[in-house]
Order: sequence, then C-alpha cells, then structure tokens
Amino acid sequence: MDTAGLARPTRGRQRAHGRPALPGALHRQATDARQRHALAPLLAAGAPVYEDPATSTRQLSLDRAGFTRPLNEAAVGNTIHIADAARLFRSVADSLALRPVLIRRGLHLRVESGLLSGIDLASDDPGTKMMVNVLATVLEFQRDMI
Repeated sequence: MDTAGLARPTRGRQRAHGRPALPGALHRQATDARQRHALAPLLAAGAPVYEDPATSTRQLSLDRAGFTRPLNEAAVGNTIHIADAARLFRSVADSLALRPVLIRRGLHLRVESGLLSGIDLASDDPGTKMMVNVLATVLEFQRDMI
C-alpha cells in the first residue's frame, strides 16, 4: 500500500529576506498545487491521502496526528510518500526521532520532490542517514531565519 501525504503550509508572513510572502490563502493554494503535482501519479492510482494541517516548524512529526495516522495504519513494507521533506520535518531532532521509528516498523518514507526526491528516508544505511541529517540541519536553519 502506498499512501500520499499532503501537509498544509503556514499562513503568509514576511520572509527572512524582506520580501513579503504570498497572502495566506494564495500561499496555501500554491503549496497544495505543488504537493498534488509531486504526488500526481499516486493520486491518480487511488492511493489514500492523508493531510496534515499542522506546520512542520516547531511540532515534531511524531506528535502530529496528521502524520501519525498514516504511520499507524501502514503495514510492514509499506511506503509513505511525501511531496517534500520540508513539509514533514524542519529540525535535526525531528529527523533523529523519526527515522528509527520508520526503520523499526519496517516502513519506507519516500520524498517525491525537492532535494531528496526519490530517496527512501527510512533506508538504514550511513549515506542516507548523513544526507537526511544534513538536510534537516539546513531546514532547521531556514526555519530559524523565518
């Protein structure tokens, strides 16, 4: 079973570089469209869709009902697909907490767009672990700059 995960973006606000972000509704629409485009083949195939209305800024993914629901419903060997890693986690602490749970449960977490597209974030090898931790560090820095 493949599941497609969509996350709701934060409301529009000032960006760190000084330009205003899109107003809340437009930002959400644009983000939703990008996520649906990244997950289009799965959506067309009828994969179940789980939406996470929480933001990835401060709350750990394992503490968000929008992510724990597909996590708890997935069986060993299933793949959870997400549009972009930044929609799931934005901290090193979150990635360090999430990966062992996925590995222990025998689940796969595949990113469909962005820097880590096509990579199974739950792969239990040193290279993937390093890449996920580096990306989490960059995303945490980006979050702190917002």
